[in-house]
Amino acid sequence: LQHSLDLGEEYFAHIDFKKFNKEDQKFILTMLQTAIDRKRSFSYLNLSGCTVITEPELFALLQKMPALKTLDLANCPQFSVATIFKLLSIK
Repeated sequence: LQHSLDLGEEYFAHIDFKKFNKEDQKFILTMLQTAIDRKRSFSYLNLSGCTVITEPELFALLQKMPALKTLDLANCPQFSVATIFKLLSIK
């Protein structure tokens, strides 16, 4: 996780979660959480294809990202239309 301290928006913007198994996806999310906790500012977040993040985890993550303008949740079947409406109501 030490290397995640140096990783910012540019790194996470280009991750193709579909290429990773669930265990690796969870590790990437842990690295992302560490980067956000280190006060990295993100205006764009690509979670496209990430199948392991849950709705509560997503909302907790987004609470720490006040500068976020764009969120990509394409190919995340765990999120329903209701989730999207909740997201729209908080931003």
